[in-house]
Amino acid sequence: MTGRKARSDLIVRLAYNLKRLRNARQMTQRRLGQTCGLSPNYISDVERGRIEPRANNLQKLARGLGCSADELLREIPPPRGGAK
Repeated sequence: MTGRKARSDLIVRLAYNLKRLRNARQMTQRRLGQTCGLSPNYISDVERGRIEPRANNLQKLARGLGCSADELLREIPPPRGGAK
């Protein structure tokens, strides 16, 4: 896997997990932003994979969601019964 591909996979994972965890906690982007000290626009950009947060902002997001940074970067499981 190339460095660019690995980085892009990581951004996709982060975007997916951030939105999934935020929704599971019934938080809006605005509320998460207030909790983390980040703007709702920033959170939206991360969720859409438009930007990759620095380590300190990744920690803020994790703390705001009550999870670890590892959980935000965890590999996305394949869909059940999906294509092979």
